[in-house]
Amino acid sequence: MEGPSPRERGAAGPRFPPPTPGGTIPARLGRVLKVWQPGWPKADHATEPSAEYAYKISKTQANAVTTKTLKQNGEYRVTHTLYDGLFRERQTQAPAYGTTHTILTETRYDTRGWAWKNFAPPLRLR
Repeated sequence: MEGPSPRERGAAGPRFPPPTPGGTIPARLGRVLKVWQPGWPKADHATEPSAEYAYKISKTQANAVTTKTLKQNGEYRVTHTLYDGLFRERQTQAPAYGTTHTILTETRYDTRGWAWKNFAPPLRLR
């Protein structure tokens, strides 16, 4: 009969390496870095994923995830999501379609950690 596993004995789990100097997280931490959607096979588009993610984890700056999604014209749409120290979404930044402007949304939290204020651009109906 085998003895208890290291986790059952209360042994510490694996220690993860720190982020690389550029702020990206190695794929071995389980975070998704690149995605190829059905109909866009990796074998045919090895350097052009449908979506690509970059992670920035910092003790002194905002944590962020940068998402690049492939558009129909072959260019990438880049969005940024910023998180606070508790990894709650604080701000999103995305390009406005048809312009060079950026759309910002922001969420603020109360002392209980509940979202109490959301700032979003006004909706324009045509």
